[in-house]
Amino acid sequence: MKLCEKTGRRLRAHNYIATGIYLWLSFENRTYWAKGKDTKADIYATQDIYLHAQRLLNQALIPARVTNMGVTVYKLKPTTPEQLGLFDGTRLDTKSLARAADMVNDKYGEFTLVPATMANMQDVILKRVAFGSVRDL
Repeated sequence: MKLCEKTGRRLRAHNYIATGIYLWLSFENRTYWAKGKDTKADIYATQDIYLHAQRLLNQALIPARVTNMGVTVYKLKPTTPEQLGLFDGTRLDTKSLARAADMVNDKYGEFTLVPATMANMQDVILKRVAFGSVRDL
């Protein structure tokens, strides 16, 4: 969930939506597993990223202890101009909720407002910096 939150924050900070997700795992025995998937719906909110990543994780073959994990979104499109659909309702609500959560976290600090699945996980996951993304820190 923490990876999905970080991915979502960066995606929204640069005003993008995605239509693809990629998940990779590396294992203690030096093997790895990876899978990507194009999505039918736009990915914007952290919950959307988490849902798609969880579906990919459920397909993973895990031969040993997981040592590293990564989540990436791709097929990026700018969020503006946004074409509103006639029957959109729940999609817009998740976008509004994601924007509001980002505003709170921008004002009061990263991970001030988090999903319940991340409660009490401040130091559980080690923070890594991806190559080339130092400017996002």
